[in-house]
Amino acid sequence: MPQELATADDRQLAQDMGEFWSNPLGYVEYAFPWGEGELEGFLGPDTWQAEYLEDLGKQVAQRGFDGVHPVLPVRMATASGHGIGKAQPNDLVLFTPAGWRAWGSLKPSEEVFGLDGCPTPIVAVHERGEREVYRVRFDDGSETLVCADHVWTVRGRQQRRKGLGWVERSTLELLEQGVKRPNGKAQARQWQVPLHGAIELPECEVPVHPYTLGLWLGDGGRRSARITTADLGVIEALRRHGESLHLGSKQGTEALSVTVHGLGPKLRTLGVFDCYSYEKWIPESYLENHVEVRSRLLRGLLDSDGEVARHGSVIYNSTSQRLAEQVVWLARSLGAKARIQPTTKQPTYPGPHGKLLAGRPCHRVTLTFPPGFQAFEIKRKQARIPSRVAPRYRCRWLDSIELVGSSQVSCITVEAKDGIYLTQDFLPTHNSALTAWIILWVLSTRPMSKGVVTANTATQLETKTWAELSKWKNRAINGKWFEVRTGRGSMRIFHKLHPEIWRCDAQTCREENSEAFAGLHAVSSTPFYIFDEASAVPDKIWEVAEGGLTDGEPMMLVFGNPTRHDGTFFEIFHKLRHRWIRRQIDSRDVRFPNKIQIQQWIDDYGEDSDFVRVRVKGTFPRASAMQFIDTETVAEARTREAAFLIEDPLIAGLDLARGGEALNVIQFRRGMCARHTAESVPATIVIPGEQTRDSMRLVSKVMDVARRFKPDVWFVDGTGMGGPICDRLRQLNLMVEEVNFGSAAPDPHYANRRAYMWGQMREWLYHGGAIDDLEDLATDLSAPQYGHNRRDQLLLESKEAMEKRGIASPDRGDALALTFATPVLPKGLAQLEQVGDHEWDPFARP
Repeated sequence: MPQELATADDRQLAQDMGEFWSNPLGYVEYAFPWGEGELEGFLGPDTWQAEYLEDLGKQVAQRGFDGVHPVLPVRMATASGHGIGKAQPNDLVLFTPAGWRAWGSLKPSEEVFGLDGCPTPIVAVHERGEREVYRVRFDDGSETLVCADHVWTVRGRQQRRKGLGWVERSTLELLEQGVKRPNGKAQARQWQVPLHGAIELPECEVPVHPYTLGLWLGDGGRRSARITTADLGVIEALRRHGESLHLGSKQGTEALSVTVHGLGPKLRTLGVFDCYSYEKWIPESYLENHVEVRSRLLRGLLDSDGEVARHGSVIYNSTSQRLAEQVVWLARSLGAKARIQPTTKQPTYPGPHGKLLAGRPCHRVTLTFPPGFQAFEIKRKQARIPSRVAPRYRCRWLDSIELVGSSQVSCITVEAKDGIYLTQDFLPTHNSALTAWIILWVLSTRPMSKGVVTANTATQLETKTWAELSKWKNRAINGKWFEVRTGRGSMRIFHKLHPEIWRCDAQTCREENSEAFAGLHAVSSTPFYIFDEASAVPDKIWEVAEGGLTDGEPMMLVFGNPTRHDGTFFEIFHKLRHRWIRRQIDSRDVRFPNKIQIQQWIDDYGEDSDFVRVRVKGTFPRASAMQFIDTETVAEARTREAAFLIEDPLIAGLDLARGGEALNVIQFRRGMCARHTAESVPATIVIPGEQTRDSMRLVSKVMDVARRFKPDVWFVDGTGMGGPICDRLRQLNLMVEEVNFGSAAPDPHYANRRAYMWGQMREWLYHGGAIDDLEDLATDLSAPQYGHNRRDQLLLESKEAMEKRGIASPDRGDALALTFATPVLPKGLAQLEQVGDHEWDPFARP
């Protein structure tokens, strides 16, 4: 060891590092100067990062590597939404009198909102180039990004004590003077910003009275014009607003069921009629409306799900997170202070046999209103709000200011005399910090360890991964042990004493670089691979790296956006999921992403669209570009609880073999259940084609099945030899309908009967259908692709086309699809349908 490193402090530090061998989170918390210098305002890793590091430590501890005997690889995969780490200050999205606008697109003569809530014109826009950017957070959870010299109007402790007015301070000046001050053993916030007025917007017509809509969002039923309430004040308020009502009682309770005449169709036009309580949301036309419309809407929401706490604040409760977030925005737009409480409430309700069952998590919003603000129409609730609330509880206080990097920024000058305008929340970060922590943890705690880090491009590695690694290496308490090199086509970090055998290298994931991912030969230490943007890593790289996981204490840690519906990264979350510790990160659960941009994506594309699934939720798209039934829907059906009604008929679908390795498959379905049940009816019976080349032998086997399980209806593939088989089964008194896959569909949107049946089956799966947990059936259901014919009718891929792609004939899938050939009448309607000598005609019109 060189003299400059051979000190008692270095030896103690090396000993300390050994304590974190199976504790990466402890290393990160210990090694970096959280709360100081550049990290002032940062208290540590984000929640999901801390959970990841804890899981990594648990995996290491379970294996207990002794430095001699190799252990099983640690395999961890993380799929995250694009929202984690893709924001730029010029991309800040804020609400203006013209609607939502990108900050960088604002131009002179356009308007923003001033401190009084009124529109104020932009006089000038100033391009500032690339500057350091700071995240400023307030005590109500709101945040924004500003540059170092952005001027704030604030009032601090000194100004309040001496009765002075507001002062102007730059972001850096606020940092230097301290965002918080000592207050005994704790820290107190010391800077407040001015209160703003309700934003002024023009009034536009809405189909439902805003108070009525607010009540329904709180206490209305799905697909119903009824509102349940136990408060007569609500009924009085509805009548004051001109609603025509029908009153009834709610069975088993003292509550009233209030039907608002004509409400249902109007809710349907707003797009909220079909929402469950946890899905409810406020239409944009109500949020972006006049002050009076927004105020009445808020009073309806609070009259239904609001309460007044002991300290005088108003609490709003909702199982819909989206609705809770919109209430925060709505209240702030009216000049109130609002925040979502950091913890959710877990309600319970009585279940069978007196057992308490857990309800959906309840999101709670705390609201503090300006003096004289009418929050409720119910008089007794309004009376509980104190007439005077101390100003300090209504103010917004600076909570933290932290450096988040540098970006292209611009600022504006407004016409308002005070120069103040209202902005919005905005957050940037990226996954590279976690990658840097892991690399430094491994190298710091495992002598002679070797690693390879990859991303899809050299630019990604150099400008993000390696730049972040350099930054955190310099911050680390033991950073002087290592050296980071970048340039001449090589990026690496190594221990200064052992540069060749204690190191980590960066490699792009081009297939011609695959040899760089071969065995790292760290037999007595840790060979590790970190894949960033893992969806783009070619399968060849995965294969080579897999071969390097046989020595020592191997680790493979992969991160990526789930953009592709195939490839190894996709398979890790599906076929290979039993080998990996997996997590999927929703951008909305992370501190940093631009929440306004995310909500715009959801509004534009839909909560369950592939765009939102990939970019926000961190889940894989439901389907490849042409996949007819998505893999995830099939996966959910495999694990779903099986349920059916007693009157549901037992339907059998029989798909006939076409020779070769094809199968004759009988598939049973009863209502929403197509799996083996307690009645001992199997889901599927397979008869190999080579056993039934004689059609009469096949008929004999089918009759054996019919006598044993007694299906009510048979749908049989009538193509080719299917016709004679159907005739013979009818002669043997089976209720049989012959189905020709190529015949016309009863629905003109489909090109033929087969496409129609698969379409009905897909809807059944989407709406709760349950199938057996069988890989062969799952593969069949998700294998066919689709297109459209010249008439724009949906056309399912033929079996012959699938075979050309190397995909086996989906015999099990076709058998299940056959059970949807024609609607079958429930047996419970038998008494209503007398047909000939039969008590029940399964194909009669209900």
